[in-house]
Amino acid sequence: MAGLSLKNITKYYQNGHVVVKDFNLEIEDHDFVVLVGPEGCGRSTVLRMIAGLEDISSGELLIDGQRANEAGPREREIAMIFQNCTLYPQMSVYENMAFGLKLKHLPQKEIDCLVRETAEILDLAEVLDCMPEKLTEAQRQLVAVGRAIARRPGIFLMDKPFSSRDEKTREDMQNELLKLYERMQTTAIYATGDPMEALKMGKTVVVMKDGTIQQADSPRNIYCCPVNRFVAEFVGNPGMNMMDGTAVSEGPQVYVELEKGRILLPKELGRKIKELGYDGKEITVGIRPEDACLGADREHPENEVFTVPAEACELSGDGKLLSMNREEGAFVLRLAEPLGELSKETVSFHVKKENMCVFDKESGRNILR
Repeated sequence: MAGLSLKNITKYYQNGHVVVKDFNLEIEDHDFVVLVGPEGCGRSTVLRMIAGLEDISSGELLIDGQRANEAGPREREIAMIFQNCTLYPQMSVYENMAFGLKLKHLPQKEIDCLVRETAEILDLAEVLDCMPEKLTEAQRQLVAVGRAIARRPGIFLMDKPFSSRDEKTREDMQNELLKLYERMQTTAIYATGDPMEALKMGKTVVVMKDGTIQQADSPRNIYCCPVNRFVAEFVGNPGMNMMDGTAVSEGPQVYVELEKGRILLPKELGRKIKELGYDGKEITVGIRPEDACLGADREHPENEVFTVPAEACELSGDGKLLSMNREEGAFVLRLAEPLGELSKETVSFHVKKENMCVFDKESGRNILR
């Protein structure tokens, strides 16, 4: 196992283009960290700098407390799997998995032990003598993983390893990888552009944008307490709904005046809004799709009900998502039960307020954090 420390890591090229900027992250032994963000956010570059495949322009990389900036890839005891990790077609599964071990000039007995032990962990023992062409897609991917971990690296890096696979294979591989991680007790860093995959895989999730860390936190906090509007809208499928308005206090109560209608904020939330000086200022309210429900709120009948013409609504193919093209902006509901069709001329909904987020309209910062 190995821990990493990335201190003020920056990567730029000769043309002045900055890919990663002031990247700071502490990764403990046996952590599973997922870097996630849109294309061009710098997640792959971070992995390549850790692996020694890209030079670090400035900052310091520590592996087990030792500076590793100048260390070559082989000195770092790191294994990396790429998106399109191919096997050697002329080699058997056994030979593919043993390839890296032979480069280290290990005794044949030790190589054989490591390969067979790894094959048992990955349920590949029965196909060790097979050629890659005889394997299923999932088995080929597992062999690529096995080739990387057979030499027992202290750190395991994965750059979108399953993104080109079909959904079923991708899900199976994710589950296998999580089981492998628990058995190997290694430190893993995984890069993906899929926020839902990040929430599933990571013990720590690092959301990136334009080469910088937006938020590094537990999956739950990333989803429920996003630090800013970008994280809120990027993480989720679909992302968080946004409603722009103005905070207005009327005695002890605080409302958000929308373009059409208003929302009475919960007492404690309204108090915080006033204390932070947002009375009379523009704010943005964030609502997750699962916190917006059809019809009126039976438990809290005083809650506001919003109405949208049915012609401005569209159901997803499975009937679980209802998209609304409101004049104030798009809004999506995740339905508790699939809906076959819209039977009325209008659609009404209410929002659950206990999980509501509030963002500064100008900066996008979550003002409740």
